[in-house]
Amino acid sequence: MPPRKSQDTTNAVAAPARRTLPKLSKKATWHPESGLTVSSLGQAIPKEILEDARSVKLDEYAKTRYLTDDNIYLAFFPRKPIHRSPLFAVLAISRSRLAETIEPVLVDGKPTRYIMKESLRKQWSSLENSLLDVADSLMTGHRHSHKFPALRYPRWPHEHGYKHSHSTEESAIASIKRSRQAFVILSSFVTFAMSLWLLEFEDDCFDQAFSMLATRERDPLPRVWLQYLQESIVCDLSPALRPGGFLDPYNSNWGQWIYLFGRASVPIWLIWRREYQMVEPIDSGMAEYFLPPDDVIATAKKRSAIYESVVLPHEYSYSFEPDVNSTIPPTGPPIHFPESSSQSAAPDDDPLPDGVTAENDGDPNLSTQPPIDRTTIVEKYSGQQKKESWQTFFERMERIEEARKKKENATERQSREAKKAHALQHGVSKSATVYIWEQDPKIPTFYRRKHVIKSQVDECWDEFTPHQRLYWSHCNQWDFCPQLPKYPPGATPVLSNHDLEDLEFAEEWLHPTTATELTKPDHEFVGPEMLKTVRAIAGPAEPADDPWAFEFLPLLEYLELRHGFQGKHEDSWNPACHESIDTRLCVDKDEEQTAVKRLLYGTVKITLPVSAFVSIVDFHNTALNTRINYTRLPSSWDISPCSQVSPKLVCDPGYVDVRRAIATSPDGADLWVFRPYRDSPEKPPWLVATTSATTVLLVYRSGWRTMFEIARGLLTLGIPFRTVVDIKKQKDTPSSWRYKPSQGLGRRPKQFKPAEEDFLAYESTRDKLLRSACGRAIRLKGGIVGRIASEIVPDVAVLDGPILRNDVVGYFGDCVFVDDGVDDESLDIVCGVYHVKQTVGGATVRHESFWPKHATWMTTGIAGDQWNPAAEYFYRARLTNFAEKKFDLRSATEWKEKYKYARATTNRVLEGSERLASQFLRLSSSSATTRK
Repeated sequence: MPPRKSQDTTNAVAAPARRTLPKLSKKATWHPESGLTVSSLGQAIPKEILEDARSVKLDEYAKTRYLTDDNIYLAFFPRKPIHRSPLFAVLAISRSRLAETIEPVLVDGKPTRYIMKESLRKQWSSLENSLLDVADSLMTGHRHSHKFPALRYPRWPHEHGYKHSHSTEESAIASIKRSRQAFVILSSFVTFAMSLWLLEFEDDCFDQAFSMLATRERDPLPRVWLQYLQESIVCDLSPALRPGGFLDPYNSNWGQWIYLFGRASVPIWLIWRREYQMVEPIDSGMAEYFLPPDDVIATAKKRSAIYESVVLPHEYSYSFEPDVNSTIPPTGPPIHFPESSSQSAAPDDDPLPDGVTAENDGDPNLSTQPPIDRTTIVEKYSGQQKKESWQTFFERMERIEEARKKKENATERQSREAKKAHALQHGVSKSATVYIWEQDPKIPTFYRRKHVIKSQVDECWDEFTPHQRLYWSHCNQWDFCPQLPKYPPGATPVLSNHDLEDLEFAEEWLHPTTATELTKPDHEFVGPEMLKTVRAIAGPAEPADDPWAFEFLPLLEYLELRHGFQGKHEDSWNPACHESIDTRLCVDKDEEQTAVKRLLYGTVKITLPVSAFVSIVDFHNTALNTRINYTRLPSSWDISPCSQVSPKLVCDPGYVDVRRAIATSPDGADLWVFRPYRDSPEKPPWLVATTSATTVLLVYRSGWRTMFEIARGLLTLGIPFRTVVDIKKQKDTPSSWRYKPSQGLGRRPKQFKPAEEDFLAYESTRDKLLRSACGRAIRLKGGIVGRIASEIVPDVAVLDGPILRNDVVGYFGDCVFVDDGVDDESLDIVCGVYHVKQTVGGATVRHESFWPKHATWMTTGIAGDQWNPAAEYFYRARLTNFAEKKFDLRSATEWKEKYKYARATTNRVLEGSERLASQFLRLSSSSATTRK
């Protein structure tokens, strides 16, 4: 039974409350014939109930049925394909490849029997052994295992013959199909076993189960494999994903675990019938927890009219023998509610957002749940915008592709054309990203763009004709489109043999066994096999299409372009500008190397005349002086009134204009937005924005005249910026920030030390993220995440402009500037962040990572104002460590301390220059810098 509420209160915390898994929310319903029914999760009776609870047809497992204690795990059957995750991807075999999975067994040189190919057979066997091992450990290792009712187990995949030879090719293929479907039932059984271990909170709900599996004395399971398990269908706790079922509360002993089934979003309906006041359940706790008071039952009776045409399921045992003592009315036809009724189960694979229930509670007229605009629910980083139809998306992609063709150089054009030719001839390449359009179950005219994992591409490919497969050469992406006709008008579709086989297979049955013990194939330790699986999933890191070669500006050129300081100017030493500086920070004339290191150029060899080194010291000390303003600067600074080379800020037709807006940062900093001059022929689809005044002046000093030139130049220098579009203020303007707990690469136990498999899995997950729609937003962040992204995300992806438009960057009058946003969870994945427990059983975790977190990086002494030699030296050294299989993790504190360097002084120098540049821009007489 669920634990009783105690009088203890939880400690108050500053952070938002942790999200909990679903809790018991009992709902009473009165059926005119069958009497009282109680739902464990407050859901109405499902729209479709399986007519014959004995049925074992493949297409009927996903329907809600009457369950007995020995087949309770059928309530956990997943309603969507299981092979859409890396762990189960070995099951993704397309129709056209089924025949390729078998090979003849030769006897005297003649094929006499047929069997699944050895390589695939080993992969299936490894997956099955692993899942059976997990299920066995969870069931037998539970502290209440002795209380569990006896189970009657299904046939496992190997019992359907994929390991054995067969007399004909047809029978071998049929056994593979049945075995593959048995994996679905096996996955539901593992989910059932996992639910018995679920904890209360969403962020650590699997910790108890995973800790037991990873720390068991014999054959502990690798954490990285468990992470893949968590990302699979087995640990998917989405609402409406699983059918749940009906139980007889008088004869069931699962009552004390129903609240755990609820945590897995699996509803249970208890059929109390009419004799609830006369019959005692064999488990007295059933009535205590799940029998509602009389007033609730009376209210339920008043609402019973809606169920007059509903016939509840008949009580059949899984062994096909009906219970002759059952008082439940015989089953009838499937339930059909009026079209206007909201008392229906959510459709399969319903993409409702977190926190939204799949069904209305109670009478639809009494529901307080606001209506949901389902067209606003799109897959994260798919590139599809909220409310965007597939037609509008295709039109936008065509415009982007045409715009890129106009601005690409010869090398980029050659690369794009080569990719397109290869794609049209050979199909999906390793570096391509594939999406499929799935129809919304409630709005037939709306489709969602969803990512397809690489292992699933082959199967999806064969489901579509060439007319339904679209390739976008500018971003190396494919779209599989079931909404498009398979053939041009007038063409006759041809049904292949594989299609006919699948139609026949849909009628096959998966008969249960009479086994009452969890058996599994003979095998040795599964841990080493799991590590092999991880290596196969992750694979070697894919090389970038265009490996990034970073070239730095020489130090004097950096000072001139970024800070407007003329290092070779005759007025190179100005002690009067060094006054009022803390002597501990000030550098003497002959200490040029200290100044060079503080400017983050200490890792490169610099050969300059003595006078140039003296000027570098002069810049260092002048920028540290907080009492000086730009009007008192010497002529060696181009923003000085004495300078003869002041940056050109007048609005000439050949130059871009700049506007000073308000950034959405907490301090309301300036947001500088570049746009073409009023009479400029350029009509860019997006604008460049930055909060850095020195970046604004760098743009003018560099002479960049278009948005594309500015963006390319800033990318080359590793300077963070934004690409924004301006829209009118609206009530539903997207928020610039929201709290979302980050899980990074998952939770790990105390003193966790990653192995090579962990690192390979990290690289695979990271690269997949960077190739998604949010990759460009990560590249624009700059810093360490921008440097990592530069290996995967090409410049042209950034130049395409905002796709998601989900982040408010700033305001100007009644206009809002928006760009693609990226959340902390995605940044943590790029940096390889794990949540490592600090105590064996506690909830406190510490973030440890392969790379410094983005926020941590910005507090180190090598972050600078753009990518610099010191940062590149660190980056290369870290890559060398990884190549040498040194996969150490560090916490935020350790990263900051190890790379502290002269952080305080470096930051003061850069902030001083930024302050002077901002003064210059703010006090400029140009109307272009007006802030509204």
